[in-house]
Amino acid sequence: LSIFINPLAKYLYIAMLALYFSVAVIVAARFDVKSFKRYARLVLTFFVLHFSYGSGYLKGVWDFYAMNLTPSAKSEQLTR
Repeated sequence: LSIFINPLAKYLYIAMLALYFSVAVIVAARFDVKSFKRYARLVLTFFVLHFSYGSGYLKGVWDFYAMNLTPSAKSEQLTR
């Protein structure tokens, strides 16, 4: 929430996003991609993968540490 209040935090957040996408573009360029459409999808896939993993991690931290919740019986089962 500080990105909405503090201008410095907003610029740091934008710089971090720009750095992330720059690195994603560079890493995607190292793969042998035949078309621009597949290249763009690969960069988008990096973002979706990291965003979903990070949001799940933050939800777990919030549930287990901040809210003192325990996992449900279904969540405790091994899913692999």
